Amino acid sequence: MKSGKMRHFLKIQRRSALRDAGGGYNEDWQDIETTPGIWAEIVSLNPVLQDKYRQSVSENRYKIATRYHADIKTGDRLIEAATGRVFDVKTVIDPDQRLTAIEIYAVIRGA
Repeated sequence: MKSGKMRHFLKIQRRSALRDAGGGYNEDWQDIETTPGIWAEIVSLNPVLQDKYRQSVSENRYKIATRYHADIKTGDRLIEAATGRVFDVKTVIDPDQRLTAIEIYAVIRGA
């Protein structure tokens, strides 16, 4: 993996349940404390147009390549520091099974 292509700095966030004053829970996104952020390469894939509930929803898909990080899981989100784009993580793959790199497949909805 060439470090020159990894020019996007991303923060990792995970949804967590926080107790509210009424004894219930509110879900909110929290930064992952163990990893302050990652440098990655972002490649746009073919966009998808889906019909859901009689409405057209565009889904822009991306492949995000970076060095191996055990902290990133399906359901997390990545926020690009420079632009504020929010990527919803759909799949995390270790392509060579050697714990050296990962490929993250993510979407930006409605963009």
